[in-house]
Amino acid sequence: MKNALLIAAGLLGITAYTQAAVAGPKDMNYTGRVTDPVEVCMIKRTVQPHTAYVYNYQGKTYHFCCSMCLSKFKADPEHLRLAIDPVSRKPVDKAKARIYSYRGHAYFFSSRKNLKTFSKKPEKYIPNADLPS
Repeated sequence: MKNALLIAAGLLGITAYTQAAVAGPKDMNYTGRVTDPVEVCMIKRTVQPHTAYVYNYQGKTYHFCCSMCLSKFKADPEHLRLAIDPVSRKPVDKAKARIYSYRGHAYFFSSRKNLKTFSKKPEKYIPNADLPS
């Protein structure tokens, strides 16, 4: 009986872990607010369930999908830490920005107001956005 309880508890723990691991954007065309920056490669600006690499620069945390993106960031962090807010058209630090995904591409915002404005009609602002490379 004791073993059966331990096995059941273990299975529940695995199920909870699996569900937590797949929470958030689930496909390459995700559109919506991104609440956890770990779901964004800050070089490719793509949205995925979880990034693999983390790098701290000047007390801020940046996330990357692969070692190549991490290496690219390390080579030029002052430039690559910034994105252009597509609504205000001003630079914003990716580590501190609010994030919205449109069709799987991440856009970074300096304020909730700008994110909300963008979310209502993304197509209006994408020509002004700092598009993913």
